[in-house]
Amino acid sequence: GGPVGGVLSRDEVAKLLHDMLEFCLRERSEDSQLLKALGQCVDVCMNGVDMLQKRARRVRLRYTIVKARNMEKLKGCDKALPRYMVTSKLYYQYLTRVMQRQRKFGTSPLVRNLSAQILQLSTYAYSAVRSHGQLALLSCCRRYAGVCAFSMPRLIALIQ
Repeated sequence: GGPVGGVLSRDEVAKLLHDMLEFCLRERSEDSQLLKALGQCVDVCMNGVDMLQKRARRVRLRYTIVKARNMEKLKGCDKALPRYMVTSKLYYQYLTRVMQRQRKFGTSPLVRNLSAQILQLSTYAYSAVRSHGQLALLSCCRRYAGVCAFSMPRLIALIQ
């Protein structure tokens, strides 16, 4: 039921965000700042802060910096990379594969409802709201099984 020790569960937060987003889309559809903030909240609630993705980005950035520093030394031979660079590149590729395969959660009615609202935000009239909605929709398609199959026919219908 209610909050345990003053802390809401993820499901309770998702239901609260769903209700808030439904109200704002219906009653405050012109408030782009509010809708943008709610879109970000729904994205974080549904997808979390992806620590593995942050680590992979750090590894990729480190690899790019080291590669740029060593390009002067590697003018004549493209294949001779320092071991650290080869290891960083392979580690980044490994983390990317893990991220792609690791997580596909099942969908619930709440996830489907929130995905429908995110889909609505991703095609919104204001570009700031639309860009955040599109990022959230992409994250949900990666994270939840069935969200992409749910979203694609609706997006195709909008194009036609």
